[in-house]
Amino acid sequence: MKKITTFITFCLALSFAMKAQAPQGFNYQAVARTSAGVAIISQPIGLEISIRQGSSGGAIVYTETHVATSNNIGLLNLVVGNGTASFGTFNSINWANGPYFIEVSMDITGGTAYVVMGTQQLMSVPYALFAQNSPAGATGATGATGTNGINGTPGATGATGTNGLNGNNGVAGATGATGNNGTNGTPGATGATGNNGTNGVAGTTGATGPTGIIGLTGVTGATGVTGATGTNGVAGATGPTGSSGATLNSDYNFGGAGAGRTITANAGPVTINSSGTGAFGIALLAQQTGTGTSAIGASLSGTGNAINAVSSNAANTTSTIQATTNSSTANNSAVYGQSTGAARGVTGEIASTATADAGVFGNNLRTTGGMGVEGVGFNGVSGQSAYELGFGVFGSNSHTGGVSGDEAGVAGSGGFVGVEGESAGGTGYGVASLDNMIAIGNFTANGTKAFTIDHPLDPSNKYLKHYTVESPEVLNMYRGNATCDAQGEAVITLPDYFTAINVNFSYNLTPIGAPAILFVKEKVNNGKFKVGGGTPGMEFSWQLYAERNDAYLQHNPDAKAVEPLKTGRDKGKYLKPEYYGESKEKAIFKPIVPKK
Repeated sequence: MKKITTFITFCLALSFAMKAQAPQGFNYQAVARTSAGVAIISQPIGLEISIRQGSSGGAIVYTETHVATSNNIGLLNLVVGNGTASFGTFNSINWANGPYFIEVSMDITGGTAYVVMGTQQLMSVPYALFAQNSPAGATGATGATGTNGINGTPGATGATGTNGLNGNNGVAGATGATGNNGTNGTPGATGATGNNGTNGVAGTTGATGPTGIIGLTGVTGATGVTGATGTNGVAGATGPTGSSGATLNSDYNFGGAGAGRTITANAGPVTINSSGTGAFGIALLAQQTGTGTSAIGASLSGTGNAINAVSSNAANTTSTIQATTNSSTANNSAVYGQSTGAARGVTGEIASTATADAGVFGNNLRTTGGMGVEGVGFNGVSGQSAYELGFGVFGSNSHTGGVSGDEAGVAGSGGFVGVEGESAGGTGYGVASLDNMIAIGNFTANGTKAFTIDHPLDPSNKYLKHYTVESPEVLNMYRGNATCDAQGEAVITLPDYFTAINVNFSYNLTPIGAPAILFVKEKVNNGKFKVGGGTPGMEFSWQLYAERNDAYLQHNPDAKAVEPLKTGRDKGKYLKPEYYGESKEKAIFKPIVPKK
């Protein structure tokens, strides 16, 4: 249906006779035309008339509604005061407490979706209703005594002022002149009548634009891995104490207690060969029962490795170094790496020719908590990749039940930002998802929000992007097509959850195939609304916008605030400070550059 801009021409007429009681109403005429000046003929039009006191934006003292059908030249006729009152009563208006203004609202579909056309001051017409109570003119004075003892005739009484806008009181009768030789005095003159005012013309109102769709939520980044620490080296054995050298312990004490504990390996390493299996397969076993010490210690003052462990059997299914602890202290580790210089505490590396999948691997066999790898520090975990198909950080969850809703590949939790993503140069994606995305809570984007797909006509060379429409309201949109029944009507049934999550509805109707004056005959009630004004079998499209009102917004009304204030760490800062001539130091989100 074409959008129609309607112009209203006011023609107010008043014909009040001087009877015992003034008529309670006044005539109103309007001509409805399109923006091209064409009259809207033979069409029901809804009108709402409001009387405002004091100014064009003053308090409303009375409101009534009419549904009038324009004639063959677009003319509407009605009587203000005889409509269906929706606020106040016409008879109770005290016209003496003016000025008063008339406000006219219209719905060209004949419905109740009124649009204000304009407001004009009432100059005279309604105030005639006040004149029935206006005061009478003053009484003429008594004539003076005539000469020769004949009394002068008293002056006549002034007539009562005629009803009108602030009608003037009747002028008092003049005093009769002194009669000469008994001549009578002249009677007083009659009061003047007030004049009637006319109303102005109302303006038109523009149409409302459509509302946009809400964008998608970004994905959370993964946590990196911590490496293991190597074990301590083996100490050389000391010769026995006795000359026989029968045992390592006797060599250790040869020459005195512990005198033979030092070995100088200047002709090659000390070698221990073992070929046993099981419990006897350990080449060197160190046991320590002391406190605050180590079973094995290795000290290096030159260059190289304090401990170097090599496994040369390709078929080996166990670790080159294995450490086990049964400590009940949470922060203890089976392997501990520490650095007091610029070196890393733990490093894991895979040779370029190897087929291994992880430089450092952490495995947590618990099923109710814990982590395979945990990083703590200024940057808890940092991951880097220099390859197009690689990942700086990768997270995977292999659970496929989909019951608990916690099967996240990557999760982030922060005092302000849970997960932050940034693309180099801003040309890529800070966060990307190859599957579904969800956000529990609010999702905010200060750039454009769009869906992007391979262009269906040139998928290898182009993208196709569609952008969302922004709105200062949190809206839900519903649409569909329907067919009118034999009475030219149709009932639209909305989803069963509609009234549970929506309030404040607006409607759009568009006939298909032929023009029609479609209108909402019955507003949404119990998940349905009725459309009228069509012809039997006519198809039409409908669209309904509703303000979202689910449990989340009911418990978080600030989530739909249009102009929230910046507070806390955000106050005085910007999402994009460079757009306002400010330095990047004033950015709410700093560039992601891990400090090493």
